[in-house]
Amino acid sequence: MEHVSGGRKMLAAAAHCGCFFGGLGFGLLPLVIWLCKSKDIFVAHHAKQAAVFQLALVPVILLLVLALSPLIETETAAWIIVIGAGLLWMGCAILATVRALSREYYVYPVLVPFGVKKPK
Repeated sequence: MEHVSGGRKMLAAAAHCGCFFGGLGFGLLPLVIWLCKSKDIFVAHHAKQAAVFQLALVPVILLLVLALSPLIETETAAWIIVIGAGLLWMGCAILATVRALSREYYVYPVLVPFGVKKPK
């Protein structure tokens, strides 16, 4: 395992926690970290994972709700979908943060089918 200093792991973890800051923090924070630390493989990997996941998940949730809206007869069912997707989002972000703090590489499960892999 490569040596990862405390500051580097905190920066990697902060990229994943961006979704908890609200506003533009969910997408902007990981992008800024990714651009500023692009030469640091560990931090750049985590920031890239967070940026891609967080920026891709918002349109996916919206498309899911729009696609299912003709099939949904109650507002409660729509909220269940949105809350379920939000819990998935938060759960993945928390797990990724824990992995970053443990000095481990993490790939969001949703990104695996798109060929995203851990660095060697």
